[in-house]
Amino acid sequence: MSNISKEIQSGAFFLFLGRYSNLIIQIIITGVLARLITPHEFGVVAIAMVFILFFNSLSDFGFGPALVQQRIIKKLDIDSLFWVTFFQGVILVTFFLSIKNFIVEFYDNDELNNILFYLSFTIFFTSLNTVPYSLNRRHKKFKYIGWSNVIINLITGSLAIILAIYYSYGIYALVIKVVFDSIILFLYNLKVANYVPSLNFSIYSIRRVFKYSAYQFLYNVLHYFSRNIDNLFIGKYLGSTSLGYYDKSYKLMIMPVQNLTNVIAPVLHPVLAKYQDDKTIIALNYLNLVKLLSIIGFPLSVFIYFSSSEIIMLVYGADWVFSIIPFQFLAVSIGFQMVTSSARGVFQALGKTKLLFTTTLFTLILISISLYVGISIYSSLNVVSLLVSASYVLTFIYVIQMVCIKSLKVKYIDLWKSVESALYISLVLIFIYKVNFITLNSLLLSILYKTFLFVFTYIIITFLLKERFIIIVLNKIKSNLQK
Repeated sequence: MSNISKEIQSGAFFLFLGRYSNLIIQIIITGVLARLITPHEFGVVAIAMVFILFFNSLSDFGFGPALVQQRIIKKLDIDSLFWVTFFQGVILVTFFLSIKNFIVEFYDNDELNNILFYLSFTIFFTSLNTVPYSLNRRHKKFKYIGWSNVIINLITGSLAIILAIYYSYGIYALVIKVVFDSIILFLYNLKVANYVPSLNFSIYSIRRVFKYSAYQFLYNVLHYFSRNIDNLFIGKYLGSTSLGYYDKSYKLMIMPVQNLTNVIAPVLHPVLAKYQDDKTIIALNYLNLVKLLSIIGFPLSVFIYFSSSEIIMLVYGADWVFSIIPFQFLAVSIGFQMVTSSARGVFQALGKTKLLFTTTLFTLILISISLYVGISIYSSLNVVSLLVSASYVLTFIYVIQMVCIKSLKVKYIDLWKSVESALYISLVLIFIYKVNFITLNSLLLSILYKTFLFVFTYIIITFLLKERFIIIVLNKIKSNLQK
């Protein structure tokens, strides 16, 4: 096995453990809070988070990936970037507070006034976190990065539940959790990076990374809109309650996407950046990654699609029944999104941030069209969910074309070999779930039964196809645990 594969696997292992431990904790915390806080209140916070996440996307300005990409970086460069993000955070918070009243009036919701004020603190600390977090990625401290969200979610999630149950904080329990997440994450990354900023600054340091970071920044902005424009318009035209249902469906769908691709992406960029002049090495390793993500993602899409009712009812409760169909439609895109999201690290490693920007623009255009049709023509949350899911499928086709065929010069036959096993497994799973004649009245028994069918079928078909990646992954886990 090549050194590059070992580096990716070693880093991804710790991020995998951390991400999926965090995923379980997040589902439990969200499930508890969903029974304490109404869909309307979740919808109000979701509206506020649309704008908070937008300003968070501005806070990086592409300096984070640029810090990882640079072959040589000095203390002066790091300090310069830190102070830029500091003053950038101050400016962004000031501007955000100046437009707060406009947001409140736009949605005609006075509840947003205080919520937006308190959440503005996250913009500042997210901006400050750019440099220490990027330093940890640059130095491949993936073990610490992997466990950061687990530790923080346990602390802030427990606090939110206590505030909701014993002090009746309601919607503000969610707000406090988000604010504390950003503060503790910054302090944690600062400690792990062992970085103490000095009062040094050089404009040359900023100019040196600007060309790379400019398109990265534009990508951040477009990526934000591609992921949040649906919340923006659903909240405005279909109402906060509908947004509450959609937001919970979307967040549950995006969990496996983010918690797998975000395991890979932070590792992929710093590792591949060392080989940025050798496309052959990058192509070989990326095709292996596509194979891994597709053989996990596409079958998982099938399982979640056929288990959507049980998942929604068990995680959120009976009050969230209108989230089932949106969740089912969105689940179709999970496998496609997993593979698409992994392309970001390749674009960054190749220095093709402009191409990263254009592919994200393509996604935004598709989702905007989907929202127009779903809201203006059908006024249906279910139609919006279906069309948004279709947008992600079309994005997959376009992005794979750009990264594999155009950038890495991969042959179509090699690309097909990377995804064919995943498609075969998915088709078998669809057949089994469609012909299944057993119906169980208990939600718990039903999800356990469907999970058994998924795991049993998945393992059998994988071994019949002679896919050895399961054995490799298990051996890797064993060897890492023995260290």
